[in-house]
Amino acid sequence: MAAQELCLAVGLTQVHDAGIDGTTLQAYRELVAEGSLKIRVYAMLARDYFDQTDVSPIQEGLFSCRSVKIVSDGALGSRGAALLAPYSDAPYESGFMLLSRDDFDATVGRALASGFQVNTHAIGDMANRVSLDVLEAALRKHGVSDHRSRIEHAQHLHMDDIPRFSKLGVIASIQPTHCTSDMFMADSRLGPQRTPGAYPWRKFLDSGARIVSGSDFPVESNNPLWGLYSALTRQNHDGQPSDGWRPEERLTLYEALRSFTRDAAYASFQEHDLGALSLGMLADLTVLDTDIANEPPQALLEAKVMATVVNGEIVYKHNLTPSL
Repeated sequence: MAAQELCLAVGLTQVHDAGIDGTTLQAYRELVAEGSLKIRVYAMLARDYFDQTDVSPIQEGLFSCRSVKIVSDGALGSRGAALLAPYSDAPYESGFMLLSRDDFDATVGRALASGFQVNTHAIGDMANRVSLDVLEAALRKHGVSDHRSRIEHAQHLHMDDIPRFSKLGVIASIQPTHCTSDMFMADSRLGPQRTPGAYPWRKFLDSGARIVSGSDFPVESNNPLWGLYSALTRQNHDGQPSDGWRPEERLTLYEALRSFTRDAAYASFQEHDLGALSLGMLADLTVLDTDIANEPPQALLEAKVMATVVNGEIVYKHNLTPSL
């Protein structure tokens, strides 16, 4: 409930909760039943829980659960992200995969056959390649057309694998603030020859892939305006690097907004109801004190949320009481 209030206060109308267990699932359903859930939640079942239970997709009020979260490798900072070649700053380390190919195939196959979306954490280029290989084999076997599988993070790709997202219909689920938190560390971990494939947002779009944006909070701030700033600038909050880190991969404001709204709704099979302010859509919206379309990106860091509306109900309102 505390997290709900914090999310509504920064203007979030929905969160995608990645990797819940049975206890958390039951808690969400109880919140729905008692009318306490005020923010939309699109939940992903943790792989261990999904593999051990018989569950069907769920849609109850503001809560939906129709996806499975698989973690394929570790993180770049700990050198746990699985790479095709050793780390530039640790030539005897290449990261690691967290599950066998047989287990990976089994979970993905069962998920697709059961009507669940597959969302796979993959950071290193090896993990991304293996994840794409597993999805490609499973889609060929099960013949699921509208699968909308997602690779969560998709941080470092081999150039040959970037076009495969569009070809396979896989969504790149990115976190712009990860780029600006990790950019200098990524330089040392990957080296100059591989950084062109790191956080390759423009390359994804140019290849025809769909990207969606989030924050991965509480690893990063839950403030989506900070995510928009990172997507537009690829700079930290001090404006460094001055031209942005690999600035050719920056997004426009429209592209960044779309990745947080319309395409995020598509990534949760909700694009007919959510993601745009249009006649017939559900009334989820965020009111800011700043016209971000006519201000420099730095204004995103100072903009305040005046109100958050979910399903037509004002669920957060900024305190406008003047100070004495």
